[in-house]
Amino acid sequence: MSDSEAKKAPEVSERVRLVAEFSVERLNDHFERNGGLNPCEACGEDDWTISQDSKGRPTMIQSPIFDPPSNALLFVPVFCGKCGNTRFINVAQAAGVPRRARDDGSS
Repeated sequence: MSDSEAKKAPEVSERVRLVAEFSVERLNDHFERNGGLNPCEACGEDDWTISQDSKGRPTMIQSPIFDPPSNALLFVPVFCGKCGNTRFINVAQAAGVPRRARDDGSS
């Protein structure tokens, strides 16, 4: 890549970088920092599975935000191995995106 091409490449925001690098390991670190996964509120078991794509990355679900309509939240489904109860973990928070860099309007 030439210097002129490198200068033209848009800078990636911290939010985009952290979400792109998000991994199962990072999600597990988030759980450990925050007291782990509590037992399932539906059945009491603690057999949780993190949904993953074919490359072993956490599967992310996008939920649009009503206002502003261009924003969306990303979640990773984590489900109970016994009863199927599902929790949705906010990717921005679990990935360590600073609140000021989130596009979801949270403060």
